[in-house]
Amino acid sequence: MIRGGIVGGLYGKGGGGGKNPVAYYYGKSQTKRVGQNYTPGGSGAGRLAEFKATADEVYDGGKSDLLTILDASDVANLDITGAANNTVLQFPEGRYDLLFEGYSASASQVGFRVELRKVQANTDDIEMTHTTGWTGGASPANTTYHLEYPDLVVDATEHFYFLFPVHGDRARSHFLRIEKVG
Repeated sequence: MIRGGIVGGLYGKGGGGGKNPVAYYYGKSQTKRVGQNYTPGGSGAGRLAEFKATADEVYDGGKSDLLTILDASDVANLDITGAANNTVLQFPEGRYDLLFEGYSASASQVGFRVELRKVQANTDDIEMTHTTGWTGGASPANTTYHLEYPDLVVDATEHFYFLFPVHGDRARSHFLRIEKVG
């Protein structure tokens, strides 16, 4: 496994050092991974990352329809009310490495973060949270979020979402990289 450095990212993590299927899902209305900001749906701290319904990039046997991406209103027990469409992820049974990269056009944040959450009865489980510093750098990527979750094991019945409540209704862009490792 290679992490960071000149090569960057995750490559060939699953057994035997071979290439694993990879798919990239872009944020709503994006035609490239980042830099094309959209205004999020939802409100306040209930803003979920919105995705396109099929993958924009696939490599090494990846599938453009790997995930089922659902509207928040189609999923029972979701803690977020009034959430946008194309926000809830359902994976086929297996083991996955996830990488979420998010960018916000806001240089000032209150309670900013990205969280991977699992939908369940009562309170949704927080699988992982990432918070970051901020900068007044060049638009459109003033603030960067990077959440890496290796070895997410699913049985095809669970639902997940990325809570991405950047400041107010500030525009953002993001992508999700999924590698099937088992």
